[in-house]
Amino acid sequence: MNFSTLTHFRNRKLLLAIFCDAVIVAAIFTFSNYFTLASFVINIWMLSCVVCLSITSFSLSGVYREVWSESNAFLVFFKILLGSSFAHLIVNISFSFNFTQALLSNALISISLLTYRGLIRIFLHRGLKHGEPIAIYGAGAAGIMLNSLLSKSNKFNVVLFIDDDEKIQGRYVSGVPIFSKKGAHGLIASSGVKRIVIAMPSVSLKRKREIMTEISSFGTLVMTVPPLEDIIVEKTSVDNLSNLEISELLGRSVVQPNESLMRTAIQRDDVILVTGAGGSIGSEISNQICKLKPKVLILIDTSEHALYQIERKLRQYAQNTRIVARMGSVCDKLLLSRIISEFKITTIFHAAAYKHVPLVENNITQAIQNNILGTALLVELCEEYGIGKFILVSTDKAVRPTNVMGATKRVCEIILQSRARLNVGSKKTVYSMVRFGNVLGSSGSVVPLFREQIQARTAITLTDKEITRYFMSVQEAAQLVIQSAALAKGGDIFVLEMGEPVKIYDLALLMVSLAGLTVKNEENPDGDIEMNVIGLRPGEKLYEELVLGQNLLQTLHPKILVANEDFLNWHDLMLLIDKLRSLSITNDDVGIVEVLKKTVEGFDHRKNN
Repeated sequence: MNFSTLTHFRNRKLLLAIFCDAVIVAAIFTFSNYFTLASFVINIWMLSCVVCLSITSFSLSGVYREVWSESNAFLVFFKILLGSSFAHLIVNISFSFNFTQALLSNALISISLLTYRGLIRIFLHRGLKHGEPIAIYGAGAAGIMLNSLLSKSNKFNVVLFIDDDEKIQGRYVSGVPIFSKKGAHGLIASSGVKRIVIAMPSVSLKRKREIMTEISSFGTLVMTVPPLEDIIVEKTSVDNLSNLEISELLGRSVVQPNESLMRTAIQRDDVILVTGAGGSIGSEISNQICKLKPKVLILIDTSEHALYQIERKLRQYAQNTRIVARMGSVCDKLLLSRIISEFKITTIFHAAAYKHVPLVENNITQAIQNNILGTALLVELCEEYGIGKFILVSTDKAVRPTNVMGATKRVCEIILQSRARLNVGSKKTVYSMVRFGNVLGSSGSVVPLFREQIQARTAITLTDKEITRYFMSVQEAAQLVIQSAALAKGGDIFVLEMGEPVKIYDLALLMVSLAGLTVKNEENPDGDIEMNVIGLRPGEKLYEELVLGQNLLQTLHPKILVANEDFLNWHDLMLLIDKLRSLSITNDDVGIVEVLKKTVEGFDHRKNN
């Protein structure tokens, strides 16, 4: 619609509004004064004066500049009353009009004009709406604004609000009723609501999870809207509702990365090597490093497909950074030596590891070679080539491990701690490690497994109803790993603040609810998804820990702490490493576990607690 057409359309609406107002003013004035008029000529003059003066007053006071669908009813009523009063005052003075009848006429005209505007407003809001019926959770300022924005959309039709505040339950917002959760249940089913939009931007993550649990029986999808400021500046549309992601409910309060630490960790002339660059955490570390524009970023991974994917992604936006992808293992000394000497590596982020607990339990020799011997080889090369920093990506499973995977990661930590002790006071490699819990969406996480089971409508397999885990978004984890490199002094065990642990059972309930489905159980035999508790797997713990004791120290970053834990001296450690190397050659899993028990404090293999 071009500007001239739009202007013509608006002019027609204005003329129609003036005509309707004139007819209503004339009709009510005639009705309220019918039996008191003495002369037909005087009647016509009085009627003409009231109509013309009223319309003129309405126009001057801005009544016709109001957008009916968004106007303030009280303000419009005040303007109409003011204009009508002025018209009646002039008529009263000019024609000696009866004062009582003038008041009656004035009141009837003002009320009638506001009433018909209100009816048109309701008709415009509801009568022409044929979009998908939805509900809004939260009738506060954000919910009201969202309803106002959605009222202009033909895609959605808000049919009810849900709010916990008993004081506003039973009231209306622009004609939309407000219900409690209990009261909304029946209406949601009868009105065909399939989506509930959460409009509570300031509510805590804990409360969001509680809300999800409370409305899980509705069997509706839970949606979020784009940021309201993006809608206002027309960066996006209010129609762009998206499913609420599980990461939005399991995260903690996120602290924005400290740009000073990021720039200190990765500088423009750095040559960075990332091992395991195709994995979940390795690829995101590579992604974050690339944004900081080092001179060269070298990616190593054994998976051809994963390496191809991350290389292709980084090349799309890499600026002034050379991207190099190399297929290979961290156990390949010749390959690593050639890469380090050729590119003059300054920093290594070591994310390559076998991390899947059950798989590692059945492939102990391979885990020793990849996790422990691979790390030992990298440390050896760091010393040989004088690499500046080495950062190990560790795990909370390294604390009092009950499985081989966790034990191997603790040995990797000890290698770095022990080597760092030898380097104290020198300008040799600065070693550090970063320990944290589960990364959302990683290959070893339950989240993609549950999502796959829910999509296939098969039963969710849960090891124990009481099992808990720490969760963190992959983006934040990668940023914190990089920032920790700027804080490293040598031998530091950095522990990321993970917030409160989450029960995996509650996680499964949330994911079912987010999919718009319900759990099938005794209370709800017609539900969509069953939950099967299969028992803890070998080496699996009910809960994870981040430190052996409570000896955590604060750093410059509020989400990065430092643990102080004992370790073996370099000579004794190397004897044990040599023994592990020999046992891995002969595939002696039993002997390997015994050596790990001597090396790792608190290692109790295959114990479930």
